[in-house]
Parts: sequence; structure tokens; C-alpha cells
Amino acid sequence: MILHTDIPVTSDILLSSLRIPDLDDLVYHINDPVLYENTLTVPYPYRREHAESYLTHISTFEEKEGVQKDWVIRYQDKVIGGVGVLYNFGLHSHKSEIGYWLSREYRGTGIMTQALGSFVSHLFASTNLIRIEANVFIGNYGSARVLEKNAFTLEGTIRAAFIKKGILKDTWLYAKLK
Repeated sequence: MILHTDIPVTSDILLSSLRIPDLDDLVYHINDPVLYENTLTVPYPYRREHAESYLTHISTFEEKEGVQKDWVIRYQDKVIGGVGVLYNFGLHSHKSEIGYWLSREYRGTGIMTQALGSFVSHLFASTNLIRIEANVFIGNYGSARVLEKNAFTLEGTIRAAFIKKGILKDTWLYAKLK
């Protein structure tokens, strides 16, 4: 059984595990065409069955691997976003990619900057990671700014990094070293 770790950010912001009672909030906040355009795998429209499948995916991975990989952002005890580590280079690698999202209602408030800062500090303190990467679709200036405010360095543009809706997408690659 995996022990989930809460990550306190401020008196109003907490990173914690996703729970079944959170699924309606998740569906409400993630069901956003702008969020869809700026993420690789989030479907739109986002429905309850997507949230249930996501919870099952997280639970299965975490139980199998024995590590927590995803946290929701709670603001005043409501789920308004999420952060996660992909472990796309393996659980024991020195590096991994992160992903994050925030409800349109809370963008531009500084919540994501604070949450991501606490999340990255937690990863560096509790894992073997010494390099954390983030890919940002070209033109997603808000996401890029969150990374820059957290001392991530823009390392360059990756051409044809991903395919979304059959279209090759370029990204900015950001990284932070421990």
C-alpha cells in the first residue's frame, strides 16, 4: 500500500492525493478548451468517465510502483488543479518530466507558481531526481512564466516533439537542476 504525502504550500493551498469525492471538481475545472489545447493527453470535453479512468490509472501505477506520482492542488479545500511527475525515464533515473494544470478561474493568481515551487522542492528532497524537465507547447506563455518564476531554464525548442490531433507540435524545453 502506498503512503500518500500531502505537500503544504500555503495556509490555503495544499497538494494531496486525488480522492473519489474530488471527481466532480476535477471534471468541472479540467473541462476547458484552453487547457485541452495546452496539454497532450487531457481529453475535451472532459467527462466523469475520464476522471474515473484517471483515478484508476494513478491508483494502479502507485500501487504497482510504490510511489506517488500525482497530486491535486487544493485551494481552500477545493480541487482546482494538479501536478505530477511522469517517471518517463524510469523510477530510478536521475531525471524526469513534470506536468501541471490549473483551472481557468485561478490562472494568473500566483497559485500555480507557488504550488509548482513546493512540488519541485518536494521531488528534489524525496527522490533521486537531480534534473526535472517540463515541455511547454510553443505559445503557452503563462506556463512558461510559471517555470521561469521557479528558476527553470529554457534550454531550447524541440521541433516536432509531440503529435496532437495529427499535428506535429513544437515545445519549449525547460529544466531545473537540484
